[in-house]
Amino acid sequence: MAEHNEPTSGEDLKEDARLTAKLHLGDPRGLHCRVSALLAHRLRVEVPNAEVTLYTPERQADPKMPLQTINLDARQTGMVSVEATGDDAARAMEIVRSVVEREPLSREEVIKAIPEGLEGEIGEIRARQQQIIQEEQDKADYDRWISPGGWLYELIGPEQLGYGFDEPEEEGV
Repeated sequence: MAEHNEPTSGEDLKEDARLTAKLHLGDPRGLHCRVSALLAHRLRVEVPNAEVTLYTPERQADPKMPLQTINLDARQTGMVSVEATGDDAARAMEIVRSVVEREPLSREEVIKAIPEGLEGEIGEIRARQQQIIQEEQDKADYDRWISPGGWLYELIGPEQLGYGFDEPEEEGV
């Protein structure tokens, strides 16, 4: 669905290239922090000279700025319009399309795609996603350890962990 508006002279093709498209969001949650961080990172690294703008009926955003993208509130419309100009407009449009129209991103995919140690909004979002994964893993480990058969359950005892005396013990223990 991308439109390409041809410049008048071949000499100005790279500078004046302007591509537009309407994209359907692949993630029903919209352009949330993971999508926005990955999009910003890829655009900044792969096409730093391209100018890209995202539009919804009420707002516009520079997708190289994750908080602007998040604040588009594109989830409500399920679509976003994109305009890319400059030397790398075609590549920028490919990147936007590949991120925006894809299935929902997992935290692990974002962490893998964005290098550790980045500063700014992108680095903060990546670090938060990594922290959430660690917290979820810690909770799962703890739950497993305090359940019957877990090492804390065996070490401390069911009464100290809040299990009553009439809790059934696992067979064969």
